[in-house]
Amino acid sequence: MNLKRRYLCLSLLGAVHGITLAAQPDPLWEKVVQQYKAADNYAAKEIRQNITVEKDQETRHSVVRLQLSGWKDNTPEYEIVSIDPAPKEKKKPMNMDAMLKDAYRQVFSTTAQPKRSDNVRLGEQNATLFELDEGSLQKVSLQLWAEPSTGKILQLKMQARMPMAFEASISTSYRPGPDGMSFPAQRQTAFEIHIPFKKAKGSFDEALSQWEARPASAGTSAKPASP
Repeated sequence: MNLKRRYLCLSLLGAVHGITLAAQPDPLWEKVVQQYKAADNYAAKEIRQNITVEKDQETRHSVVRLQLSGWKDNTPEYEIVSIDPAPKEKKKPMNMDAMLKDAYRQVFSTTAQPKRSDNVRLGEQNATLFELDEGSLQKVSLQLWAEPSTGKILQLKMQARMPMAFEASISTSYRPGPDGMSFPAQRQTAFEIHIPFKKAKGSFDEALSQWEARPASAGTSAKPASP
């Protein structure tokens, strides 16, 4: 093998080695994903929603209290405890976690390659910031602040968009909860629906509390454990 060909082979091997190293998952990001998946086995027993919806040139405000009523197919289900002002007709609870589950699943993957920035200040805390853009048709962007040692989620901001269908922007603050984990405590969501005859926009300000683990029998439907 002549010198030129040997140099070319070494260069190609080096490039392949560099790609392999770049594809290695970030150990801290793996911890973040593990934290998210573990927290997915819990649900807030109570959710208080402050809702504003603009539709058909009319703006409506309401305060809704939801309570965990059980689980179905590993997904928490909620019932409405109260609505102020009282609606003229029966309303179904709006569970933002269920609506955005696919978007969360898209970004919380150990195969994702987010941009990492260490030693970022989040209030009084030192944090690691992960930034990620995923998807082509359904576009999801994520900014996530995590504890540098444990991967516990401190705060996240996410934008999800489906052209000609919807777009949503979510900002969530996390707090310590059961079993030494962190859970969403305050969440603000702004959304806009672009589907013809269903066009609307609005916002949800939510307070989530009293987190409970999913019962072992929640494969079909089950009542939550007593507090």
